Amino acid sequence: MTAEHRTRRVEALLLALITLVALAVRVWALGSRTLAPDEGSSIYFSQLPIPLLLWSHCDPHPPGYYLLLRGVAALGQSESWLRLPSALAGARAAPLTWAVGRIARRATTEPGRRWPDQAALLAAALVACAPLAIWYSQEARPYALLSLLTL
Repeated sequence: MTAEHRTRRVEALLLALITLVALAVRVWALGSRTLAPDEGSSIYFSQLPIPLLLWSHCDPHPPGYYLLLRGVAALGQSESWLRLPSALAGARAAPLTWAVGRIARRATTEPGRRWPDQAALLAAALVACAPLAIWYSQEARPYALLSLLTL
């Protein structure tokens, strides 16, 4: 096994660990708080008839999250279940941050301006443990999904 192969294997293991940590901190005590009023508005919008939801001007967010929440709410109504899509989207943002960092590193062609391979792992770890990212991943609101789709 070459040194480069070993390095890639260690990087993959670290990325898997970072992803598991991101998921664990997001699902930990996911249903311990009652739904906040703005989370209640998410549930309200998800229950609107689809034509009204698509053309409603009451909420500035796109209807995609509410359609996703409608499907999740059909399977269960607990706080943790309704927040699960946001938690999964937030956890998925960590490895996607790593991927974006790797792509950006390869795209940098200017000599002396490239950052080390570990920078993408560090960025993923920061996203996995950032308090604001965790907070948004534990709400039944579209913010964590927006972060994921932005990446």
